[in-house]
Amino acid sequence: MPQDQLISAEKEKLQKVIAGVKEGVIIADINQNISLMNKSAEEITGYGFVDAMGKPVATILKVMDEDKEVSVDTYCPVGGIDMEGIVFSQDKLKVVSKTADMKIINLTSQKMKQGSEIGLGCIITMEDTFGENELERMKLDFVSMSVHVLRTPISILKGYLSFLNRDETLSKMDDMERQYVQNSIVSVDDLVELVENLLDLTEVQNSGFKVTPKPLDLDKAVQNVVLELKEAADHKDIKMIYAPSLYELPLVSADATRLKIVLRNLIGNAIAFTTKGHVKIEVAKEGEGFVKVAVTDTGKGIPEKNISRLFEKFYRVKEALEMEMGSGLGLYISKKIIDGHGGKIWAESKEGVGSTFSFTLPISKLK
Repeated sequence: MPQDQLISAEKEKLQKVIAGVKEGVIIADINQNISLMNKSAEEITGYGFVDAMGKPVATILKVMDEDKEVSVDTYCPVGGIDMEGIVFSQDKLKVVSKTADMKIINLTSQKMKQGSEIGLGCIITMEDTFGENELERMKLDFVSMSVHVLRTPISILKGYLSFLNRDETLSKMDDMERQYVQNSIVSVDDLVELVENLLDLTEVQNSGFKVTPKPLDLDKAVQNVVLELKEAADHKDIKMIYAPSLYELPLVSADATRLKIVLRNLIGNAIAFTTKGHVKIEVAKEGEGFVKVAVTDTGKGIPEKNISRLFEKFYRVKEALEMEMGSGLGLYISKKIIDGHGGKIWAESKEGVGSTFSFTLPISKLK
């Protein structure tokens, strides 16, 4: 059989194989032109195979990472490159279709083993995450609705407990009854915190989430939260140390309401996970154009293997699980907020010594 017929036969076999794949598949030749594609790829790109065949991949498949276009040489490096196996893999990329619709995909591409023998170079696989994203949106809608429904009865319960916690009421109770009231107050406070965290979660995961930064006195913002949480620290006999910068700090560009959530989370966690010693909050200029806040505690510390996962949604270290503390949402929400400001947030820790959680905010260009 002539060479061109062999090549044609091999391509026909490949076309039948990829036709049965639910993911979108595009196979490019050694010059980055489209040679084969399946129905799912047509739906993702908006181009039919007849229209796309022989055209450059870059004109049919426009891939975006956030707002930056991903070069075809990055996700389909075929021409003259001696490699095999996966050459590119990234989740949650955007594809702009022929009709300007935006699809969110997980994209993987690999150099075809011995593909050059039949003129093929790169196979691109695209997983359309619409169903996954739609399910996530439905979950968030359900959580948001449920939390809003819960707020009213929790507020009523908190009001009743406040009434019971008055001196004239407590004086009529025995020791066990008073302890029941105190335990109930702690449990309701934990429930209030969980509800607020879930509300924050639904907001930061909403596609329309944004921060509204304005010039802000960071020193004053930190002081307000320190004063707010001082009673919780005093209750555990933990010393709160606030160390503002020795020099006058410039105003930062921050959303005051969202920043307060971050400060409450970090300082509140430091108090919660410290049994004795102190919690120290420092504010200082960081490099060019940023101000840093660092919250240091003298708690048990965090194992090194856990540090990289601290800012994941619902992640809790072993100590928090054993003590039934926290929802595993506070740090995740804090990271989303700081990322939204263009800052960074990170953790450092040493077991038996304590932990430091730090974040940066950009200096305001407005006065």
